[in-house]
Amino acid sequence: LSFLQEDKVIANVAAFSLPLLINGEKINAAGIQSVMTHPNFRRQGLMTQLMGKMIEEIDKKCECALLFTENPELYTAFGFKVVQEYLMTIPYDKNINNNDSLLKKLDYYNIENRQLIHETIDSSQRLSNSFSTLNFHPSFYLNMYDSEWNEKLYYSEKLDALIVYEVENEKLKL
Repeated sequence: LSFLQEDKVIANVAAFSLPLLINGEKINAAGIQSVMTHPNFRRQGLMTQLMGKMIEEIDKKCECALLFTENPELYTAFGFKVVQEYLMTIPYDKNINNNDSLLKKLDYYNIENRQLIHETIDSSQRLSNSFSTLNFHPSFYLNMYDSEWNEKLYYSEKLDALIVYEVENEKLKL
């Protein structure tokens, strides 16, 4: 959903199907993304209108919605609740020689890398029946078109797994 002015998007919110498995039960859910308002049009209620309409549409088809954001306080008025995140740490000596790293840097725009990405995702197995996404493919591929996400993409042959990570201020973010 978007508001346009002179053929330009000034506010937007989008949703995608995000079926979940929770305690072994399939839940029809939606993910909300691309929430934005152009700076010149903020504080005019545009996002309130768009989010209200989006939630109304989601409520017709889904049991719940998820929204990942760095600013959760903006969405509590719409009924979203903050879920606690956890930070885990282990000591790491960055001076150890990492030339033997088993991680291969991937580039989603490279055809061979993209084939490996598709094969890895297609053969992946769910890690948990307690909580898992059932169709993460579209959102994963969409994120890879963002150069910042693409720069963080690696493959572990040992684990046969894709890993998206970065090290920032001596913190590993997965």
